[in-house]
Amino acid sequence: TSVEVLCRDAWRAAPPTGTLPRHTIGELTVHHTAAVLGDNRKAPARIRNFQKGHQDNGFVDLAYHYVIDAKGNIYAARSTDIPGETYTDYDPTGHFLAVCDGNFEEQDIPPAQLDALARLLAWASAHFGVPTGRLGGHRAAAATACPGERLYAHLRDGSLKAAVDRHLAAGPPQLVVLCGSAGAARVAAIENGSA
Repeated sequence: TSVEVLCRDAWRAAPPTGTLPRHTIGELTVHHTAAVLGDNRKAPARIRNFQKGHQDNGFVDLAYHYVIDAKGNIYAARSTDIPGETYTDYDPTGHFLAVCDGNFEEQDIPPAQLDALARLLAWASAHFGVPTGRLGGHRAAAATACPGERLYAHLRDGSLKAAVDRHLAAGPPQLVVLCGSAGAARVAAIENGSA
């Protein structure tokens, strides 16, 4: 399995405004943006807005390591070398943070988005040497509804872990980074509704 990821330049990320101490990843943690996702053609712009909001609130970068849109496109956000940041009362040091764009208290997670999440988590599990038993939702670490009941249900019933385990059993996924013309073409396709 390959996991295609849009590099930061492709989605026109702003540079980080600072740095944080490096960390070692030992947990896989799932989030949602809690913003209802309508038209996926707006996903790259939404992600730029999320980044701006986080930086305006004092975070050094977008709070998460990777963002996944409704069609399953994956965007590289902050470096995995540094911990995420949070508005809630847990320390994200050591957590690999994957966020799905949408509010899964109010909407179902699209199958393409859920599959991309499973493939990304399989890559992270293999890459960082984190067993899939260390996979959880944000609400396991803090008083929050995140990642939303309709996404959390896939954690509670074990189906997300089972999907991650299936991808790992087929051989660790390879990360393919889309930058330059390939990245620009994918973002253009997202924005015109064909990806």
